[in-house]
Amino acid sequence: MSRDPIFIIGAARSGTKFLRDCLGGDPAIFAVPYDVNYIWRYKQANSVSDALLPSSLHDGQHKFIVRSLAQQARLKGSGILLEKTVSNSLRVPFVDAVFPDARFIHLVRDGRDVAASAMKEWVAPPDYARLLHKALRIPFASLPYILWFATNSIFGRRSADKSRAKIWGPRYPGIEEDVIQRSLTEVCALQWKHSVEYALNGLAKIPQERVFTVRYEDLVTDGSEIKRLAQALSLDVVSITRMWETTLQRRSGRPLSDAEKAVRLEIERTVGDTLRTVGYEQEKLA
Repeated sequence: MSRDPIFIIGAARSGTKFLRDCLGGDPAIFAVPYDVNYIWRYKQANSVSDALLPSSLHDGQHKFIVRSLAQQARLKGSGILLEKTVSNSLRVPFVDAVFPDARFIHLVRDGRDVAASAMKEWVAPPDYARLLHKALRIPFASLPYILWFATNSIFGRRSADKSRAKIWGPRYPGIEEDVIQRSLTEVCALQWKHSVEYALNGLAKIPQERVFTVRYEDLVTDGSEIKRLAQALSLDVVSITRMWETTLQRRSGRPLSDAEKAVRLEIERTVGDTLRTVGYEQEKLA
């Protein structure tokens, strides 16, 4: 790989897919088409959380991750690998240990919007077509993680028996206890909180010339933010801006429903300190 790879770091439902698709407008970019936590979790499928430590990385795992990501992205020649697995927000130092020259884009979005959106994913029925599509491209070596993922997706539920609750998105340390003891709103809020705080702590240890921060709300407001980012990354500004325009038109974002607005105050109470840390002001809702 002759050009430094790029990793988008962000909580689930922060717009990481949107940003990946925008940057994919550059012909030099080769993007992994979906989250591939099973690749990062190779030989660590039994770990209770996604917060992997650099000290746990061994040579065989390092080679497997580098090779598998290149294959998933269909990387060619001097192309640039682009990847956005959301669980990487919990393990930035681990990612940096695998790719010591990587560039990181930290995408931050208002945790109230993120948690309200994530709640729908937690209770959604399994998407069998999507699961099958991903399964066809999964390396056999990742089978242990895939078995856990399939069992969790198909049989797990938010129900009276919370011990069998489905876990969706990044597994932060302690999430298995939280799904039993806390409300879904709190769990989704805490999932965002841990994703942001782990990412901030990890990124602070990386040379800052390799770290770029983007706010989702700025990214979707006008084209100036995507242009700034493309320039900072030395990418094709014109091609990426065109893709941003196209992708923005396809974006499925919509105003929050009354039911979603009703949970924002609970989210505020749960993670208000972290919201303020990343620059989101307290809001008061009727």
